[in-house]
Amino acid sequence: MIFREASINDAKRCDELLTQLIEDEYINYDDSLSPLVVDDFYKNILVRENTKIILCEEKGKIVGYIYAYLTEEKHILIDALFVLPEYRNRKIATKLIDGIKLWAKEDDVSIIEISVLSKNERAKHLYNKLGFITFKETLRLNEGNNN
Repeated sequence: MIFREASINDAKRCDELLTQLIEDEYINYDDSLSPLVVDDFYKNILVRENTKIILCEEKGKIVGYIYAYLTEEKHILIDALFVLPEYRNRKIATKLIDGIKLWAKEDDVSIIEISVLSKNERAKHLYNKLGFITFKETLRLNEGNNN
């Protein structure tokens, strides 16, 4: 497996993976989300400063990615992390997060944050194992929806 930074040529594939991430979250963790097809999101992100997208490739196929950015408060926020289901349990997510940790160290950033859906126990377990702790919880009221 190869881990590398994304280029503008990878934007379409990153959009496809984000679409799959949203669908996965909708199906498995929160049916109040709206499934959608992401188009032309990452081509704009990839040209911004203070952002990083790291990809995992196997035999030329992008099978996972992580997208993070540096906030005004000098924290790194991991905004998306997704590994194709058939490639999970191979430590890909761990290595992608390690890439963000290295970026934080290089830029002298001490805080990395990630949000996770409350029902995604598998992701929470991984993040806890990698040293992330619960910092805050966000509660949501869906009027007219008893979920």
